[in-house]
Amino acid sequence: MTNLEMLKNAIDKATKEKDEFEVLEGVKMDKTCSILIHKGNAYRIDIKEDVIVSCSCPHHTYRHGVCKHMIYMSEKYNFNIHALG
Repeated sequence: MTNLEMLKNAIDKATKEKDEFEVLEGVKMDKTCSILIHKGNAYRIDIKEDVIVSCSCPHHTYRHGVCKHMIYMSEKYNFNIHALG
């Protein structure tokens, strides 16, 4: 799968599954990281200067691609994603 195909897949999944995500509000307020709960799993989203730089999920950790969790947080809080420039 190409990087573009993986990105399109992540966008599709984030859109379809948006009602399944939960952000722990107290954590995200410091603007350095957020904890996102998805299907019973907790993922750390690292944020630097309003830019999402990483996610602890397997997709981002092992494939180094933009994941659906990063897409969701970007859409919900209007953050940029480092990997997208």
